[in-house]
Amino acid sequence: MSFYAANLAALCAINAFLLYRRYRHRRPQMTPISAARLETAQRFQRRFLAPYALAVAADWLQASLGSQQDVVARLYATGFVSAAALLGRVSGGIATTLLFSAFESWMISDYHLLELDDSVLSLKTVLENMALVNSAVAMVSGVAGDVLVEASGLRAAPFVAASLCCLIAAPLLLMSWRENTRGGPVVKGRWRDYRLGIVTVVKSRSVSALAIATCCFEGAMYLFVFFWTAALNSARLKAGIETEPPLGLIFSSFMCAMMAGSLVSTPVMAPSRQSATTDLCLTMAIGSSSLSCAVLFDDERIVFWAFCVLEATVGAYFPVMGFLKSELVDDDRRGHVYSALRLPLNLFVLVAHSLDEEGDKHRVRVFLTLAGLLPAASVLKQDYRRVIVSVGRSGSGGSYSGGFVGADRQSADRQSAVAGPIPTPEDGSGEDCLRTKDDPPKGQPRSRSRSRSRSRSRSRSRSRSRSRSRSRSRSNCSETTLDEGRVTLRNRQPSTNESHRQPPPPTTVTTSSHASWRHGLLSALVLAATATFILGDAKLLLLQPVIFLFRASHHLIFHLSSEPAPVCLNPASFATLPPVSRPLAMALADETTRVVSQFDFSDADVNRHVAEFLQQMNDGLEKEDTSISQIPTYVTGVPNGTEKGLYLAVDLGGTNFRVCSITLNGDTTFNLTYSKVAIPKKLMVADTARELFAFLAKQIELFLREHHAEHFESHVRRRNTSSTPLGYRDEHIFRLGFTFSFPVKQLGINKGRLIRWTKGFDIPDAIGKDVCALLQQEIDVLRLPVKVAALVNDTVGTLMARSYTSNGKHRSILGGIFGTGTNGAYIEKTTNIKKRIEGDFDTSTGEMVVNTEWGSFDNQLNVLPSTPWDTKLDAQSVNPGFQMFEKRVSGMFLGELVRLATIDMMKNDATSLFKDVNSSFNDWGTTTNISSQSGMLKAWGLDSAIMSVAASDNSPELSTLRQELENVLQVYNPSLEDAQAFKAVCGAVARRAARLSAVAIGAVALKSGKIDDPDEDVIDIGVDGSLVEHYPFFRDMIYEALLAVDGIGPEGVKKIRIGIAKDGSGVGAALIALVAQRMEKPGDFLADLRMDIRRSMEAMSKAEEETALPAVAYVAAGILGIAAVAAIWWNRRR
Repeated sequence: MSFYAANLAALCAINAFLLYRRYRHRRPQMTPISAARLETAQRFQRRFLAPYALAVAADWLQASLGSQQDVVARLYATGFVSAAALLGRVSGGIATTLLFSAFESWMISDYHLLELDDSVLSLKTVLENMALVNSAVAMVSGVAGDVLVEASGLRAAPFVAASLCCLIAAPLLLMSWRENTRGGPVVKGRWRDYRLGIVTVVKSRSVSALAIATCCFEGAMYLFVFFWTAALNSARLKAGIETEPPLGLIFSSFMCAMMAGSLVSTPVMAPSRQSATTDLCLTMAIGSSSLSCAVLFDDERIVFWAFCVLEATVGAYFPVMGFLKSELVDDDRRGHVYSALRLPLNLFVLVAHSLDEEGDKHRVRVFLTLAGLLPAASVLKQDYRRVIVSVGRSGSGGSYSGGFVGADRQSADRQSAVAGPIPTPEDGSGEDCLRTKDDPPKGQPRSRSRSRSRSRSRSRSRSRSRSRSRSRSRSNCSETTLDEGRVTLRNRQPSTNESHRQPPPPTTVTTSSHASWRHGLLSALVLAATATFILGDAKLLLLQPVIFLFRASHHLIFHLSSEPAPVCLNPASFATLPPVSRPLAMALADETTRVVSQFDFSDADVNRHVAEFLQQMNDGLEKEDTSISQIPTYVTGVPNGTEKGLYLAVDLGGTNFRVCSITLNGDTTFNLTYSKVAIPKKLMVADTARELFAFLAKQIELFLREHHAEHFESHVRRRNTSSTPLGYRDEHIFRLGFTFSFPVKQLGINKGRLIRWTKGFDIPDAIGKDVCALLQQEIDVLRLPVKVAALVNDTVGTLMARSYTSNGKHRSILGGIFGTGTNGAYIEKTTNIKKRIEGDFDTSTGEMVVNTEWGSFDNQLNVLPSTPWDTKLDAQSVNPGFQMFEKRVSGMFLGELVRLATIDMMKNDATSLFKDVNSSFNDWGTTTNISSQSGMLKAWGLDSAIMSVAASDNSPELSTLRQELENVLQVYNPSLEDAQAFKAVCGAVARRAARLSAVAIGAVALKSGKIDDPDEDVIDIGVDGSLVEHYPFFRDMIYEALLAVDGIGPEGVKKIRIGIAKDGSGVGAALIALVAQRMEKPGDFLADLRMDIRRSMEAMSKAEEETALPAVAYVAAGILGIAAVAAIWWNRRR
């Protein structure tokens, strides 16, 4: 076996061993929640890696085999010119800039958007897998390129193969990347957005540090790619061997080495347990040493091994660098920043290649220069070490201790939503001692920022950008100590001995910004002169502007002010005096803990509520007038996905009214067209029901005119024809499913009397009346070709929609709504329904869907938790004493609960919530104030949507939440402590709501009897609503609570599958209208329709009735005339 073949075999064996070790170390104990998260994360990884593998294959296949070196150099430089000018976005195909920015940017942004941070598959693992795929594809592509050239005899054959890879990758991207469908992250934009990315690179110290490291390391890598063949050929010639080395084996060995480097960089097997930044500096140092070895030794084997080590550092570099960039760049500008990060790299490679010369002397100089640049990048990086060093090696993101524990974090071992202990200063007191302006504030969890659009914040003059808020942040560097490049946060109270130690004040000196600028300029000149001296070529002074840009730009940008900056020379290693605002911060933390603890809902509470819920469900099946009404819906079957037809549906479920037309395709899919209109507030509390239902009928008419104009106009033309009585035929009529999300006493599939109003409606005139008849009457007045065929509760519609659209053999047993309101409908055996069922229904199935109306569960408050704010909210609602469960779960009430609790905290003068005594208490350096017009000060003025913002904002300074408080609630300049307290209250209220939701779901799952059924491996539950769909981790919190339910536990949770039922009130209503159509007897429908129309004609307006009175008089006179003539004729005959 040759030397190169043996080395390739050895490297393959090393990779196999490392892969095995990695597999052994990554098999954690899986809970049902973590298993579901892992499955989602793995599905996401497969969706990303498939097109990425094709893209890198296209890149690796583009080898200029057989071309002259000068031709290859020109092609290489031309590619970097295109990338540097951003032309790669338009015409460069798989340009290097696009390949190494767009893919990674989309992956990280979508990883954050899907909230996979808490999954077992960390972001760093995905980045490592990217490097593995890149290495494996490179090996295969190298062999494939050689085979294609030899088989075809054409040097362009690999380029044709690359084009095919692109053609396959394009549809995969279009189908799998979420931004190409709906709701995904967008990584493309206009020139203004690119300019924003460049500005971010220039102005942010941390991102600029990444730009320096990227330029130095990747620039060295790209130059090495061009020179390694010449280096091995030279060493071979010096040994007296004239044959060319086996480039295919060597290339494969390099890729195996790169794969091994990416595997070694994993947290389990990395040689260094220090910070990711330390690993990056170590990688650069090893790379520099390997390049130096390639220059110092002429032995071919040593040169080859040195190059293998360099390739291993490349494999270790990309996951670590990708992880650092994921932590330090915001998602909303990630794509543009990644592109901007490559601009200095492209310029560097372009300048370097323009100086290429033949011969070993030039190559040696290039290698020495690159060997010097790598440690230089590490040295430059030390200036920003305190910025980046805080990113620990903890998978997808390190975490800092202290501060408020996030109430929205829903891992299996989640803590309660309480305020954690505030860190005590222990290591120094100077603000600039150990912490720079980009460090996270004290006591805050470290996490990347999932920022939202800043359009609203830009529109307000007082709004500030994230970078500004960071640059003005205040924090005690005493919380942080640097130990061999690693950050340690301390979050404990000092011991008794420590508390009595009086530290000496730290010594500080001031440095002028002009001195800092001169230092940057001097270091740039020294680096340029060193490079020129090593290479001995005056032309290389052209590199000096590039180096000057790296080194001096930060001083030009950040130190233009003449104000001196303090520099801590001897940071104290023990406790120092606290800041002035500490007593207020501690008081606010204590008050937050007090408020949050009142919303605690333990596992024991969950079980007690489940038992009570089951009891009240059984009571509702046996008798009337119970808390849980258990209303029969007369729907005795669920769909299987094969149904077809065109139907109308209307949805009156809250503050909006929606009209839909649904085409069922018969293959579990449907097409939906809809329009939505807000219901005027005055109609929600109208004097008569006719006002509201006339408005609804008018919206149906407008919808038909706009979306079914041809059908509607043909109906108008037929309406007065004599083809059928009154111009109607059965096939001309739209069946309509009426989703009515309020408690009704259902008397048939299209008949139901309103029991009571909820969700802010209050029209006493409608209570006790048939809501289908009320709507049909107003439809008939407008003479529309529509028949109200089914009365649908939104939860029944959710159950039907989930059953129609879900794939598999397992039908859904429950449909639940967790949005503006909350309710559920489930399938019950008719034998269990003991109370009398009025009206006809299909008895063949032995089952019926029951509408629970669980929003009124435990109106008597036997077990439901009740805080002072729950009591106050109930008292000011439109239906005090009713819907007590809904008032603790639904989105309509959660925002008001948060507002009431927050107002009580604001009334406490000791807490300083949303108010500052002076600006020194606010990390933005200004006083907080709240407008008198703020929704925070008005009843029902706080929209629950801000709770989702609070839950999703895990940035160090809660910048997004603070901007939302200012823009939406007019709380100007809220401090970090204010936002922390508000976030904790929001999380506590939401967590209690989720656990109460689990009570209802768990009770229905137990009542179904399928938990203990060995033949049932999946219990499918369809849910809908803004809470369960949009609030972060709401479903995870439900699963967490279900684990604690007696009779379910971990094994039962494995069976339960909670899935989103899209548009249950639309497609579900259409499906029930279809069921109603099947129940109709021949001829009944048209007869009922004509009777309805005659009834509507009798109900004409008073004016029309008055115009009909003369005709009645004429008829009476005619009858009298005929009687008179008959009398005369009779007398004559006599």
